[in-house]
Formats: sequence, C-alpha cells, structure tokens
Amino acid sequence: MTPAKLGIVYPASATRRLVSLVGPATAKYLLFSGELIDAGRALRTGLVDEVLPEGELDGRVAEFARILASRSQLTQAAAKEFANGRTDRDAYWSERASRSGDTAEGVAAFLERRPPRFTWSTSG
Repeated sequence: MTPAKLGIVYPASATRRLVSLVGPATAKYLLFSGELIDAGRALRTGLVDEVLPEGELDGRVAEFARILASRSQLTQAAAKEFANGRTDRDAYWSERASRSGDTAEGVAAFLERRPPRFTWSTSG
C-alpha cells in the first residue's frame, strides 16, 4: 500500500473494502505511511488468511480447491453475494435452496456420517 509515497488517491470503494477487512486503524496506517508489513503482521491484521512455509503454496491451493469443490455451490454462491453486500436476495436464495436438494443431502450425509454429494450448479 504505497499511495502516500506516490501521491495516489485510491477510490473510496477500495478504501472502504480495506477498512472493512483490516479495520480503520490498520487501514489508516497502511494508507498514510505506505510502509510495507511482513507476513506475520498481515496475518494478525486480517490482510491475509494464511501464511505458508516456502514451497507449500501449490499443495495448499490444490487442497483448498478440492474442499470448495466438495461443498454446496449454492451455499457458496449465496454467501458470496451476501458477503459482497448484496443482501436484497434472501427470498431468491431461500427459494433456490428449497428446490436444490442441497439441504436434504447435507443433513442426510451428516446423519449417515458420509461426505455429501451436492448436485446444484450455478445455472438455473
């Protein structure tokens, strides 16, 4: 974050996202000072979610991709919209959930102690 070093003014939307991610104090520190922070501080402030040892990134990416692919795509799509501030579609996602079968499959899998087999797709 070097806007203060370069005379750049970040758009308000980007600044708001940074503030919501790391809080106002850390956002101001980063934006005003333009100082670099190390991985440990980035992790503590919420700027990054994980810090991995060197050479482990590809394996972690593959593992996380497998995890996401095994979860309900419907749940992920709805959560993405809600997390991005689109909170006006509760009824839409509730209706999609009731038609998808994901909830029934998820609960059945939990009770049967097996991995769920979700079938919902982003189309429709």
